[in-house]
Amino acid sequence: MRSARQRMVRQMKLRNLSASTQADYLRRLKKLEQHVGKQLGRISLEEIRDYLLYLHEKRGFTPGSVNSHARVFRFFFLNVMDRPWPLAAIPAAREPKTLPVVLAPSEVVRFLDAVQNVRYRTIFQVMYASGLRVSEAANLRASDIDSQRMVIRVRQGKMSKDRYTVLSPKLLLILRDYWRTCKPGKHQANSKNPWLFPGRIKGRCITTTSIQIVCKKISIQSGLAPSKKVTPHSFRHSFATHMLENGVDLRTIQVLLGHASLSTTAIYTHIATARIAGMQSPFDLLPGSEANHGE
Repeated sequence: MRSARQRMVRQMKLRNLSASTQADYLRRLKKLEQHVGKQLGRISLEEIRDYLLYLHEKRGFTPGSVNSHARVFRFFFLNVMDRPWPLAAIPAAREPKTLPVVLAPSEVVRFLDAVQNVRYRTIFQVMYASGLRVSEAANLRASDIDSQRMVIRVRQGKMSKDRYTVLSPKLLLILRDYWRTCKPGKHQANSKNPWLFPGRIKGRCITTTSIQIVCKKISIQSGLAPSKKVTPHSFRHSFATHMLENGVDLRTIQVLLGHASLSTTAIYTHIATARIAGMQSPFDLLPGSEANHGE
C-alpha cells in the first residue's frame, strides 16, 4: 500500500512535472502536515482553510502565494486522495493588480557596473539581453549559444517548452570574453556539453538561489533599493518593456519570452512609458485658444 506521499510523487511524474516543481509541491504539503499535526490523508478541507488563513494573516503571505498553496492542496485532494474540492469551500483570494518592476536603461547600466564578479555580471547581462528567466539563464549550456544563427536556445523552459530567443552581437562578445577569462569548460573536461555557468557542486549548474542573493546585494550597493525592489525577473521585464518601446511588436516579444498567451505579454503595454510619453493627448487637439493656451 503506497503512502500518500508516494502516490503524490507518482501523480506528478505521470504529468511530467519538473523536478523543481515536484520538490516545491512536496515541501508545501509537508509544511501543511506539520502545521495541522496530522497525516496528509486525514487533513480536512476545514483545516486547509484555516492553514491558508494562517499563511495570510500570521505569516504575511500575499494573496498570490496563498492561491499557489491552495492549488497544490487541490491537486493533492483531487488526484491523490480522490476527494472533492468544492470551489465555494476554498475560493481563490483576490489578487491585487500590480505592475512589474522595470529598470530604465541607465539603471540597468548602474546595476551592472556594481557587479564586480564576472560570472554574475555575465548572468545578469544574459537575462537582460535575451529576456531569460533566472532558471533558464542558470541552465544554459555552451551549445545553447548559436553564434551562426545569432540565437540562444532555451531548453525546457516554463511548461517544459523549448524556444529560441535573440542573441545580441554585443552579448556574444561578452560571452566569448567570459569563456576565455573564467574558463568554465576547463572544470568540466569530462562533459560533452558543459554548463555555461557551472555551480559549486560538480556536474551541476549554478543555483537560482545564489543569483537571487547576489541580485539583492547588488541592488542595495548600486543604490537602486529600496526605491525599486530589483529581482532577477526585473531584467526579463526590462527586456520586454524596452523591446516594446523600441518598436518591436507584441507578438514577437511573446515568442521571445515564451508566453503561452498574448494577454500575458500585453501587460508591458501598461509600463512602456516611452510610448506613453510620446503620445498626443486628445486635449491637445481641441480647437480654440482656451484649450491650446490654458486661458
